[in-house]
Amino acid sequence: MTGLDTKKIRPVPVLHPYLGKDVPWLLAGQAEARSEQVFLVWEDFGQPPQQWTYEAFWRAVRGLAAGLSERGVGAGDPVLIHMDNCPEFLVGWFACSVIGAIAVTTNTRYAPDELNYAIDHARTQVALTQPQYLDLVGKAGSDLDFIAVTGDASTGQEERAVGWSELELDSEPPIRAPDPMLPLCVQYTSGTTARPKGVVWTHANGLWCGQINTQHFLLTEADIAMTVFPLFHTNAMGYSVLGTLWSGGTVVLQPKFSASRYWDVVVRNQCTWSSINGFVMQALSEIPVPSHKLRYWPIGVGDVDFVEKHFGVKLIGMWGMTETVGHGIISYPQVKGREGAIGMVAPEYEIAVRDESGADLQPTDGGVTGRLLIRGVPGLTIFKEYLHDPEATANSFDDDGWFETGDLVTIFADGSIVFSDREKDMLKIGAENVAASEIERVVQSVPGVAELAVVGRPDKMLDEVPVVFVRAPEQGFADLAEAIKAACEEQLADFKRPREVIRVDDFPRSTIDKISKKELRARFQKE
Repeated sequence: MTGLDTKKIRPVPVLHPYLGKDVPWLLAGQAEARSEQVFLVWEDFGQPPQQWTYEAFWRAVRGLAAGLSERGVGAGDPVLIHMDNCPEFLVGWFACSVIGAIAVTTNTRYAPDELNYAIDHARTQVALTQPQYLDLVGKAGSDLDFIAVTGDASTGQEERAVGWSELELDSEPPIRAPDPMLPLCVQYTSGTTARPKGVVWTHANGLWCGQINTQHFLLTEADIAMTVFPLFHTNAMGYSVLGTLWSGGTVVLQPKFSASRYWDVVVRNQCTWSSINGFVMQALSEIPVPSHKLRYWPIGVGDVDFVEKHFGVKLIGMWGMTETVGHGIISYPQVKGREGAIGMVAPEYEIAVRDESGADLQPTDGGVTGRLLIRGVPGLTIFKEYLHDPEATANSFDDDGWFETGDLVTIFADGSIVFSDREKDMLKIGAENVAASEIERVVQSVPGVAELAVVGRPDKMLDEVPVVFVRAPEQGFADLAEAIKAACEEQLADFKRPREVIRVDDFPRSTIDKISKKELRARFQKE
């Protein structure tokens, strides 16, 4: 495999919507056009709300960008952002965009080994974090030049720590020419390999994400987004923040989802839309629904009548990935769709559903299920590449430029598409996609493990949770199980850690040498 140049990948056309533009162009333009309008409301738990107008937020971004630039950070430099939701996350992310640096966002539930991998893989020399993660970042990033920390940098033993106020300058950052194809950010996502892949977005991707979300969700400057998902994921950073920025609306940000606080914040801020998932919906179903102004809940299914009647909110079905930037499949609030569908083909993308031989499937009234593929323009409408991994980038596309999503969907004669399953060996744990191979890599390293398999066990709140089956003798298994749990606790984020270690004398096989995970999962259906 020599790379994408051997395949029919669409090149970025000479003329495209973002020619001569980038993300700072959008933020600067909105700050000029609506300087006194509120862009960000920070609803920290137990604290009075804080607000930033568009002009104030743009000023804070420029000040941090100037400070980063003065310390040697420039175009093309990767900058780690390891933070929970907070205003500084957004200021840091946009400050990187101003100087042309690349925001590398990581999951704050990462174990030290996972964070160390991301820092080394992205080749970061600078980190932005919070006090509670300062020691972790310092330990994981032993070669970092400096670590900017919100609040007081004197806490802890990290000598490279720089206080946020020290980094902010009352001056302007260097001016650079807009480059829509300049890398903007990297988000790490689970694949079928043992380590996550870094998904690279360009500035054009960021603008595309903002514009497409504005169009799909019918957003205007009057809309107020309730944002509870983590900013290190596409849903919050792309759909909520960039969509709001393009439309000129307001973002209401919380540290994380809290069922007991959700409606209070929604009502107080008169929020009009909010991305949710099944976990959020389940939690909110157990508390009273107040009078509110929410119009839409974008989620993985749409047009579920009993849910819409109970909550008084229209569900918008949608499907997308970090790699697709926007939604390749979407339902529309203006028209009634098939109940429970993720939507129909979005006009901005090409979608294909194929059988195992690669032939396109013809939709039927009863529905036909196959592999989901999507096609767009890398660096413009879909991601540019996997960071430092041309082979993985090339292998994710077929010879005609179709991206292999790893998902299975059912398509009907009316164009409705229903999510079916994941073709790849992936677990869906709450809002997190986790490759089984990530967990298996750690378990396999434990002495005494001869053969293993990780599968998902159904869970009411989280969709599924990981469990590990291990082929081992009964004698000494209790100690082996404890060693497995200890290794996973040390090397994996908490949501990736197996909830149970199950001993088997042998594995069911789909072939002579391949473990049948389908049969392992079936054991839980019998319980």
